[in-house]
Amino acid sequence: MRHSFSFLLLFVLFLSACSQLSEEEKMQRARQAHQAGNYDEAFKHFQLLYNEHPKSPFRPEALFAKAAIQQNHRRDYPSAVQLYRRLADEYPNDANAPGALFLVGFIYNNELKMLDSAKVAYEEFIKRYPKSEMIPSAQFELANLGKEPGEFVQSSSEANVAQKGVRSKR
Repeated sequence: MRHSFSFLLLFVLFLSACSQLSEEEKMQRARQAHQAGNYDEAFKHFQLLYNEHPKSPFRPEALFAKAAIQQNHRRDYPSAVQLYRRLADEYPNDANAPGALFLVGFIYNNELKMLDSAKVAYEEFIKRYPKSEMIPSAQFELANLGKEPGEFVQSSSEANVAQKGVRSKR
């Protein structure tokens, strides 16, 4: 009986110590799990950091990482959109915010086939981040909403042929 009590006490102390990790330690564990391909564990650590440290400078990175896991590994596109959107709205000046908002449009267009929502997201991206290096990509996506890759490649080559014809007539 005394032996099992000692084990229980050690287990409680261990759990207590884990919950007392600093935000830096939680982020380090999350990053390590993510790099190792342990996406469920990484997601859990990112979530703990986000929930337990409301003032942490790591929160935007945690949101972006959680969204990427939802998008790329769980294929839960609605959740990924929600997380990317939260990052862009709560941390609009974060370095990942433009990419997050662009990815909202990308997922709506390419995964969820919600073209109206994709259009709104891309237009918002262009308006909020006009100096982003991703503006040409957003403009391309807008011009090709709903098209399959073969369709816009063909459209691009037709446009090139048309441009060459205009040049030769000059």
